[in-house]
Amino acid sequence: MYLAKKARRDFSSLFLCLAGITIITIGCPGSTPSETLSVTMSTTVGDPTDVSPIPVSAEFSQPVTGFDLSDLVVSNGAINAFTGSGTTYTFEIVPSGEDRVTVTINAGAAVNSSGDFNAAGAQLSRMYDVSRPSARLTSSHPSPSQEAPIAVTASFGETVKGFEAA
Repeated sequence: MYLAKKARRDFSSLFLCLAGITIITIGCPGSTPSETLSVTMSTTVGDPTDVSPIPVSAEFSQPVTGFDLSDLVVSNGAINAFTGSGTTYTFEIVPSGEDRVTVTINAGAAVNSSGDFNAAGAQLSRMYDVSRPSARLTSSHPSPSQEAPIAVTASFGETVKGFEAA
């Protein structure tokens, strides 16, 4: 978290940020509104994922400078292989353990050639899960049984996807 991280180079506007959210914007009389500088993040892995590291791409709407590793806030992970310039930056998130992995780019992290800083921060989140779910099959029919069909219930130790009755 930070407060009053950056202001435009020409000081025609100033904004205060808390946890990546613009709290207040102050413009000087006669200043002109600046073009919005936005950023989005994407990854090629689905949610949930068992992929590590998780590849991430950050795309700014205009070429920027000043964006570096220190502008990324990560929970349940660490940043690796940070690179890029202009509009495109890439990095990897190495999860610390099973759970939700989140990376945030705060507002004011990068600046374009006009001195405009990026607006409200972008966030990317994935559930990192590498454990196989436990499975248990039960039936109320005695064993052995000559009844057909035999109803069987499948119970899993966690939520699963792609399991359907045939």
